[in-house]
Amino acid sequence: MLHHLVAEPLKKETTSKSKPPLLLLLHGYGSNEEDLFGMLQSFDERFLVMSLRAPFEIEQGSYFWFPYKILSDGGIQFDEKAALHSGNKVLGMIDFAIEKYGIDPDRVFAMGFSQGASLSLGAMLMSPKHFMGIIAMSGGGLRPSMIPSEKNESYNHLRVMLTHGIFDTLLPIHHGRQSEKELRRLPLDLTYREYSMGHEVSSESLADITQWMSHSLNLAPREGVRVV
Repeated sequence: MLHHLVAEPLKKETTSKSKPPLLLLLHGYGSNEEDLFGMLQSFDERFLVMSLRAPFEIEQGSYFWFPYKILSDGGIQFDEKAALHSGNKVLGMIDFAIEKYGIDPDRVFAMGFSQGASLSLGAMLMSPKHFMGIIAMSGGGLRPSMIPSEKNESYNHLRVMLTHGIFDTLLPIHHGRQSEKELRRLPLDLTYREYSMGHEVSSESLADITQWMSHSLNLAPREGVRVV
């Protein structure tokens, strides 16, 4: 189990739904579970929010999901074994939240920044049945080999939002555009937006993200999202 912070829903839904939706927060390289948790007041109050700490430590208060390096051609090389380990940990936390906190297994969202964005998309590709929606902010590293080549209906129910800054110098804009290109090959509902910002979450991008999440919550999940 990963160390995590939890915020209970501030608002109960007035519909017949008795279980709250889950929003998982995945921080970037060198950060921790406190980072994205600071945005809590911006999120839809119906969510139970869990902010996860990555399993690998740089030093106290500084963690990461997998080792990586930026190549001379602008690509990203990463430790696939460590990424798989972290992805499985995230999936395990969803199962834990279902049992421990009684969340709705058909309405699970993951929101990640930078390396956390890359991992959220990786976990989705590993097990699409675990998610309803993904928000990937300023991520990278999505390669053609990671996308299933055959037509796969297990992604039909998914909603994904990608955001990226056109002035990002850490993970330049081509990373966001590459992720959009690859994800367009899957039968999911994809929203891609670019902003006049660097490697960050701006007030404009956060406002669009929170609006997108609330709208997605208001859409009924398709039958059989979590097909075992």
